[in-house]
Amino acid sequence: MIPLWPEDRQRALYEAIGYRSNHPETDRFLYNWDQRLHCVICPRRASKSFSAAKKALPIILGREILPDGSGPKPTRTWIVGPTYELAEREFHYIWDDLMRVGPALGWPKPILARDSKKGGDLYIQTAWGSTVVGKSADKPQSLLGQEIDLLLMSEAATMPADVWHRYLEPTLSTTRGYALFPTTPDAGAIWLHELWLRGLEGHKDIASYTWPVSGNPTYPMEEFESKRAYYGADHPAFREQYLGEWTFYEGTVYGHDFEASRNLIDPFEIPREWRRIRSIDFGYRDPFCCLWFAVAEDSQRLQTGKGDLLLYREYYHPQRAMAQHAQAIRELSKDEQILYTVADSSEQQSIEDLRRLGVPAIDANRDRRAGRMLVGDYFRDGRLKFFRGTCPNTVRELQFYRWDRDKDKEGAKELTVGNDHAMDALRYAIMSRPAPRAPRYRSSVGTFGHEMLQRQLERDRGIWPLARSHVLGQAAR
Repeated sequence: MIPLWPEDRQRALYEAIGYRSNHPETDRFLYNWDQRLHCVICPRRASKSFSAAKKALPIILGREILPDGSGPKPTRTWIVGPTYELAEREFHYIWDDLMRVGPALGWPKPILARDSKKGGDLYIQTAWGSTVVGKSADKPQSLLGQEIDLLLMSEAATMPADVWHRYLEPTLSTTRGYALFPTTPDAGAIWLHELWLRGLEGHKDIASYTWPVSGNPTYPMEEFESKRAYYGADHPAFREQYLGEWTFYEGTVYGHDFEASRNLIDPFEIPREWRRIRSIDFGYRDPFCCLWFAVAEDSQRLQTGKGDLLLYREYYHPQRAMAQHAQAIRELSKDEQILYTVADSSEQQSIEDLRRLGVPAIDANRDRRAGRMLVGDYFRDGRLKFFRGTCPNTVRELQFYRWDRDKDKEGAKELTVGNDHAMDALRYAIMSRPAPRAPRYRSSVGTFGHEMLQRQLERDRGIWPLARSHVLGQAAR
């Protein structure tokens, strides 16, 4: 990690180019160098890109940081956007500042190179050897193999997680360089939201910031007040679009169905006699997910009603062998009477492998549209509840589970930009519940109804004895 400018010299630099921040949170962002990763989540027109370009200046200038006066230390800065056009904004902010800072401080002006081998038009080289290069993430393979001191990732929330984790994060590992993520909140950016939350929790390498549109000194405050009066200060649209909060309201599949006050409850010791089921969605590179549910048998507790389905445990892991998953599921289910387990019916070999490894499973109903509607009904009716704090990945996926923006809402396939395996497993569990007409299940030996299901289960070695009343009746409550 390169040495840093003292705060007083950094402030003098900004004064020399005529810049002054307009919000305490902007100040904190500019002068905080204790962490390497800086997540700036702000609404549009809040000057986040402008501020990020200002924070980049001390790294690019470099010369003032050397205490022995031995001369400047050249640095490498990348500005990466989803496209060159989106990287261009921060690039030109930096270019304009470098052109101003030279005369102000008596330093030589930077050299602008227009060499396609050096990044096209988005390339700056200073007289002391520092470079600033604008790059596009549309071909992430082009981001491999170099070491940089500073990354400015424009509109990071619109880019896939792989762009950061696989291609850009390694460029900072040797140099211990800095990364700036100025962006508007976008519910598809699971990876960035996770970084931002870790920063709020005090991670030693991550800092998180947010400020409203009023942090931009040129923003008309009358418009801000007008929108607050129109929406109301607590409306999610106002909080996201004008305060920069990550609210996940727009386009979410279950955004109007799930309510924390109704669907999240404090954990309690589940009575041993309550029936339990599991649901599984397979994955290797993406997470393998198994969810555990209990069916409330009484309404003695204030938080539950008879027949409520309680999600009380999750197993959520990528890149493990099936034997490891099966062992973990067996250990987590130890001493529990599992009525049945449903799993993704498109993965017949995986189901057979689970059975062979001691985790008996039956085919899940994969009807996405009907399943989504039924899950929404369960949420709204309060029949589906999550134990608070025990299933963080499921809750996180729930926040990001969104409609495909390119399709008609009513006929759209649900789309998530990140992982959705918990959402699939949740849907499988709900679809295994009773219906007015008994569902039919498909297995490796064909399609069959409940009586054949009973016989199939009884034939499978190691499968718990299922009473017909459980399959047809009591389990359906």
